Amino acid sequence: MKEIGEYLKQERRKNGVSISEACEDLNLNQQLIEAIEEGNSKAFRDVFELKEAIQSYAKYLGLNVDEVLDRFNDFIFEKTSRISLEDIKNSKKFKNREIAQEFRLNFEKILAEVQELRCEAAWRSVHGA
Repeated sequence: MKEIGEYLKQERRKNGVSISEACEDLNLNQQLIEAIEEGNSKAFRDVFELKEAIQSYAKYLGLNVDEVLDRFNDFIFEKTSRISLEDIKNSKKFKNREIAQEFRLNFEKILAEVQELRCEAAWRSVHGA
């Protein structure tokens, strides 16, 4: 990612465009342009937002967008192919445990509300309200 960022930065400078001009023209936050040029993918919500920003930036600079996106896709493939199958399985197990815990908490909350409604109904029937 750093190489892509350096390439885009070089091209921006070659075109005589400042970061603030690029931000204004692309309607992007300056921190995001700087993050792209520094190779900081963590500044983006997700890989899709990053890819879209890189695509827009490359097009704006008059570069071959397909070539830049191929480089980006290679970066993503290289990064994700290093994740072991065991790590993926553990991540899914953790996520499933997280979902189960959230379900349990919601279910307990609903049960408490039902119990409260039953108590209110019983009180009303006894007190004639």
